[in-house]
Amino acid sequence: MNCKFCSEFITLELSFIDILSFKSLENPQICQKCREKFTYIDEMHCPTCYRQQTNSDVCSDCLRWQANRQPLINRALLQYDDAMRGFMQAYKYHYDIELAQLFKAEFTNFLQSAGAVVYVPIPVKNTERGFNQVTALINRQQIQLISILQVREAALNQKQAQRNRWQRVQSVQPFYLDDELISQISNQKIILIDDIYTTGTTVRQAVELLAPFTNQQIDSYTLCR
Repeated sequence: MNCKFCSEFITLELSFIDILSFKSLENPQICQKCREKFTYIDEMHCPTCYRQQTNSDVCSDCLRWQANRQPLINRALLQYDDAMRGFMQAYKYHYDIELAQLFKAEFTNFLQSAGAVVYVPIPVKNTERGFNQVTALINRQQIQLISILQVREAALNQKQAQRNRWQRVQSVQPFYLDDELISQISNQKIILIDDIYTTGTTVRQAVELLAPFTNQQIDSYTLCR
């Protein structure tokens, strides 16, 4: 097959064990050269949102949130750079769900590092996409998700990418809770899961709804920041 990013033909290198196992191999989606363009977040990041920077101080964004008494720790795996923007464009806006395979194993392992928690995914707002870009990144056999967050009808199909920073920060509460699932998150350590942390508004809107039902800290894990 050809790489979905550069169209170069992908050659699979199979070991003798691979051949004898008769297991079906996952489609690589992109070539190794394009795969290496993604950048992981290193130790020089903001300790509260994982924004990549030249030091490990709390970033200006998080200082503003702390001033508003809305603390939250977000952990992220990859930088939201040009390579990741290209990935998200194809994955989220061209609806290529197969690209989720690129990071599914890594992101699932990343989430499992949170320990004994309940996982709550951010729900999909774009009904045209046909899939949840967050849950598609997770191996559902290894991570149990509690989809207690639901999207209000007025918030459906609002394209975040077309809204500026101020509009995102000032957006009204887009979610509500599925009351039947409240018992499953009551007084539990909750980890919110999203694909991208940009302004931090979305996860804090979720925290606003969930916080009254737990006496523990609510944090978030995202694929990129």
